[in-house]
Amino acid sequence: MKIVLDKSFIQGCPRVDFHSFLRNYECYLPESVFFELLTTTREKRISSFSKLIEISSPVKLVQNVGAFLQYESVNNKPCFPDYVLVTNKDFEFNKGLIKPEFQISKSQLISLREWQTDISSEVDEFMGITKCLPQLFPEIGNFRPGQCTRILDQIEIDLAEEDFLFELYENLTTEKYPRRPLINISWATIRWVQIKISAAIKFIKAYGINSNLEANKKTIENLFLDFHHLLPAVQCDGIATKDIWIKETMKRIRKDAIILP
Repeated sequence: MKIVLDKSFIQGCPRVDFHSFLRNYECYLPESVFFELLTTTREKRISSFSKLIEISSPVKLVQNVGAFLQYESVNNKPCFPDYVLVTNKDFEFNKGLIKPEFQISKSQLISLREWQTDISSEVDEFMGITKCLPQLFPEIGNFRPGQCTRILDQIEIDLAEEDFLFELYENLTTEKYPRRPLINISWATIRWVQIKISAAIKFIKAYGINSNLEANKKTIENLFLDFHHLLPAVQCDGIATKDIWIKETMKRIRKDAIILP
């Protein structure tokens, strides 16, 4: 089975259990998680990468969301993690990652800046979706934190219904995005919109519909990083995570998903 690893699982899983897990599953590490681990504190970086380096079981490094969307745009067919690996050769982590004196290389720094630029662009698009939701659902137009979330909860539930999802997708995207019958639920493009709507609802529940999005941009960016790796997980068999919201969201939008531990 093909399982995506997230940061919370790598950092929180005991070393022996983690190594056993890698032997039992075909594991994928999203590039976004790799960069998060690369830029965390020295202690967490060493602890996380030592778990990955100490065992020979291969972990496949998967490109970011943009690669999935680009693949589908060019090839007119759904994209899965094996189509957008960073390298098709056996991937090995740089053993220098577990050294206290490790410094990010020039090429890694360039890749990191490109990733940060992509994240900023995606955050802007996410903010756009958050602003649009009250136009599609006027009844949430004045929602404030602490109010009854029944309507928002129902939207989350309905997002798992294909016809409802595609109606939102067509309202929230321009005509440059693929449309049915070409696209179906197996495409990363539609799944990415589904994930972003789920995250927008999470943000609205916490901060309200009229919150200052620009002032909360850093909070949104942190939220965005939390759910960014859901896309490769949805496009394979499942995810290994200790994050409760990630588990709940994955189960809701992919009822057949494997969610570990």
